[in-house]
Amino acid sequence: MIQEIGTNIVTFLLGAALTYFLEKGTGVFRRLGAVEFALQALLRNRMIQTINYYRERPEKLVPQWELECFDQMHDAGKGLGMDGYFDELRKVMHEDLKHETH
Repeated sequence: MIQEIGTNIVTFLLGAALTYFLEKGTGVFRRLGAVEFALQALLRNRMIQTINYYRERPEKLVPQWELECFDQMHDAGKGLGMDGYFDELRKVMHEDLKHETH
């Protein structure tokens, strides 16, 4: 009887601890997902700003360093799971805008 009570108490405590840590873990994963989406949004915004800057100034050529930076943003976004919209932005940057030649 005492052993059964002890087993029930241990089982209860283990269940409570497991529930606590699972809830904490879920919160961490939820926050990581929010950070991931925020980074995607920042990358998207910066990529669009860059394209708009050079579209509004057709006389300006896109410098090589800007093109490389744009590609790095694209690659970082791909690592975050960005969709095909970002491939379209990259295509616009590479094909529709004029670049400096080296």
